[in-house]
Amino acid sequence: MLGKGSYDYNVVALYNYDKPGNVAGYITYAFAFHDGSPVALVDQSTNGVPDWTPTKNEDVASHFEDIADD
Repeated sequence: MLGKGSYDYNVVALYNYDKPGNVAGYITYAFAFHDGSPVALVDQSTNGVPDWTPTKNEDVASHFEDIADD
């Protein structure tokens, strides 16, 4: 079963989006399982130190939950 592992968050996929043009930054999503439940995490830090938090993007979160339920 996906997401079973010995870590707090068991990442199964990553997606990175580099902002276009001269805008500095990126959005990175980590699709993971936490306590057996799917969670989409996001990092938009700009200082080089990742800051993973659950995404507030409901579309991303709900689509990952749908995929994980299949």
